[in-house]
Amino acid sequence: MSVFRKPLVWVFCATITLGSLSASAQDFVRNGNKVTYNGNTFLLSAPQAAATSMTGKTGRQAAVPVEMNGKKIVAATQVTTKATIAGASLEKYISEKLNDGLRSASWPDGTYRIDLRSVITDEQGKVVYYEYEGISRREPGGTWTNVSDHPLASSIKKLLTDVRMQPAKVSGKPVIAFSDVFMDNYDLTVKNHAVSAFALNTARASAHK
Repeated sequence: MSVFRKPLVWVFCATITLGSLSASAQDFVRNGNKVTYNGNTFLLSAPQAAATSMTGKTGRQAAVPVEMNGKKIVAATQVTTKATIAGASLEKYISEKLNDGLRSASWPDGTYRIDLRSVITDEQGKVVYYEYEGISRREPGGTWTNVSDHPLASSIKKLLTDVRMQPAKVSGKPVIAFSDVFMDNYDLTVKNHAVSAFALNTARASAHK
């Protein structure tokens, strides 16, 4: 699956597989090389060879969906028009929508990241698949602490369920396609319970290429 430069999902040896990834939040049903999610069946590629992740750990790239209900899923690098919402990226949409929740939440000020990736949209621009591993906060010294038990974390699923995007296209034709969304490429800075900055972390972005 060399065409899938993006997205990549890192699966560390014997720690996590797509069958267990985000199972508590997403209800993936794995059956051999197929996954059923939200009424759709996804055919998976074979796992890729060993590689080194952005954290420096050696693992293997997970299998990724290559078909949905028998139709090819186009790689993000192969679309001629990306999926957008009101002309903006999905990352921007999520950060703006989360702002409303942050204003009424009790999150401490700080820097956060959202681990959301492998987003697939269908020909109507509906999000039909994604992989979500939670929200983390950066601690002094640069370590990250998972804060996914915060009620705001559940907003991610609703945001993705409700959103309707302009679909990705190839030569003007809507297609089922990966988005090049890697929310954890971005640092989300919270100040006074509002998003004060949403900035690309170039080191993490480079690791996903």
